[in-house]
Amino acid sequence: MTEPEPDTTSPPVPDMATLFCTDPLNHTRDNITEIIVHMRSARHLFNTGAPKKKATPKLTVKETATKKLGLKLDLGDIGL
Repeated sequence: MTEPEPDTTSPPVPDMATLFCTDPLNHTRDNITEIIVHMRSARHLFNTGAPKKKATPKLTVKETATKKLGLKLDLGDIGL
């Protein structure tokens, strides 16, 4: 009878969610390398971020009051 040969293939690599849920002290070098590769590939998403809205210009007190009243004032109407 021959003895079965030991399995020399590496264990299957777990997905990112599994790696982040497990204790970091139990990770192998391959697991850590996979995390680093994943984080480096996703870095551009963090650096670009979500597009920001442009801030609307602040209105002066007079402009705010005018807007509330629904008036449209133009200096050209009074010759200025």
